[in-house]
Amino acid sequence: MTDQIIDKRTVAIPGPASEIPGPPGLPGVNAVPADEAVAAYVLAADSQTHAAVRFGGRDRMVVFGDSMTVSASPGSNWWQLVARRLGLDAKCYGVGGMGFSFGDRNFLAQLGAAAADSSVDRSRVRYVFVNGSSNDIYSSLTSVCDSVDSFASQAKTMYPNADLIGFAGLNGANPRWTDSEHSGSSSYRICDYQSLYDSVASHLIAAGFQVFTNSYLWLLYNFDLTQADGLHPNDQGHAVIANYVASGLANGVYSPLPSTMGASLSASNLFGVEALNRPALLNWSQDYYLWRSLPSTSDYLVLFNALAAKLSYDDVVKWGANIQKNAAGNITEVYSLDIPIARKIFPLPILNTHINMEQTRSVEINVNNVSSYNPKIYLKKNDNRLATPSDARYYLWASFDAVIVKNNSGNGMYNYNLLNSLDSSDASKTVTVSANGILRQPIMGIYNA
Repeated sequence: MTDQIIDKRTVAIPGPASEIPGPPGLPGVNAVPADEAVAAYVLAADSQTHAAVRFGGRDRMVVFGDSMTVSASPGSNWWQLVARRLGLDAKCYGVGGMGFSFGDRNFLAQLGAAAADSSVDRSRVRYVFVNGSSNDIYSSLTSVCDSVDSFASQAKTMYPNADLIGFAGLNGANPRWTDSEHSGSSSYRICDYQSLYDSVASHLIAAGFQVFTNSYLWLLYNFDLTQADGLHPNDQGHAVIANYVASGLANGVYSPLPSTMGASLSASNLFGVEALNRPALLNWSQDYYLWRSLPSTSDYLVLFNALAAKLSYDDVVKWGANIQKNAAGNITEVYSLDIPIARKIFPLPILNTHINMEQTRSVEINVNNVSSYNPKIYLKKNDNRLATPSDARYYLWASFDAVIVKNNSGNGMYNYNLLNSLDSSDASKTVTVSANGILRQPIMGIYNA
C-alpha cells in the first residue's frame, strides 16, 4: 500500500517528489520553482508560452508580393524562415511578376484572394508583409502610388489586429540589368529605381506601415546571394533577408546597415552584359579598372589607374572638343578632347536617370605625361560621333579643357595644339592619353538642383 501511494505521488502529481512541502514544479523543469519556470517559458522565443503571451493569440502572418516571396527552394523563402523562427503559421499570397500596380494578379488582386480565403482567421494575424516591387518600373509612378494607398487602406481593414510591415523594395544583386521579358525595356541600375522605391516607402509609412526603407540594398551587388539572373535572391539570400527581418521585428523595424551589400571585401571588374557587348573604343589599356561597394555609407567606388590609349591624328580630330579650322574648313588645331575611356561596369547606371551623378573632378588626365587643365570623368546619353549615338550611355567619358605647356624660351605658357606632334599621313605617330582616379558616389545617385 505504501508503494502504491509513493507511485501515485511521483506519477500523478507534476514535479519531483520532495521532503520539503511546497508547490510542485512544472513538467521537465527539474525542480525549478513554478514562477521561475513560467518566466523561462515566457522568455524562450521557441516556446508556446512565449508565443501566447507575446502575440495574444495572434499566431498567423500573411505575405503579399512578387517573385521575391517565391524564388527560393521549397521551405526556404525568407517569410517561411521568419515564421518558423517566431512559431507562427504563415500564408503567402505573393505571385511572381506582379507589383502594386503591374500585372493581372497584382497586390490588390492578392488582397482580394486573401479576403476570399476562409482558411485564415484574419483576426489572429500578427504580421502583414508586403514588398515594393521592381516590376512596377513598367507602370506609371502615379498608378503605383495610388495602388499602394488602396492596398494599405484595405489591409488595415482586413487585418485590424496586425502589425503592418513593408519593404521599400526587395531585389538581388542588381534588378533587371538584362531584361528581355518586356518590349522596349533596357538595362537598369539601382539608381533608376530610386523614385519608385522611395515613393512606395513614403506612401506605406503615411498609411501606418513600419517600413524597412533600405531593404533594396541588403543584397545589392552581392552575386553570392543572388541567382544567375541577377534579380532573384538564392536560398542564402533569402536567409539573409530573414535575418534582417527577424532583427527588425525584435528590435523595431529600422534601416539596418546593409553589411551584406556586395563587393565589400574586394573589388570587382564585373561588367553589365549590355556594356560588355559594346566594343572597347580606342583600345584603352585597362591595367586597373575595378569597383567596390561601401556598405557602411551605401556608396560605391570606381577605381581606375593607368587607363591609357594612343591616339593618332585621325583619332584626335574625331574626338577633339576645342578645335580650330582653316579657311578651307579643315581642322588644323585641337586643344582639348572628349573621349570614351572605358565601358561601364557595375554599379554605373545605364539609363542615366541622374545624368550628372558621376561627374567628378577628382581625377587626373595626362597627355604625353603632361597634366591637363580641368579634367573630369562623366556620363552622357548620346554622342553623334558614335555609329549608334545612344551607345554613349554604355561608356565612361573623359574630357579636359586644355594642355598648358611652357613656350620654347621657358618664360611663358600656352595651350598646346595636340596635332603638332601628329601626322595625318602617318598613323604610327601618336599622343598618349592616360587617366587615373577614384569615383565615389551614393549607390542611389544624387539629384541636381
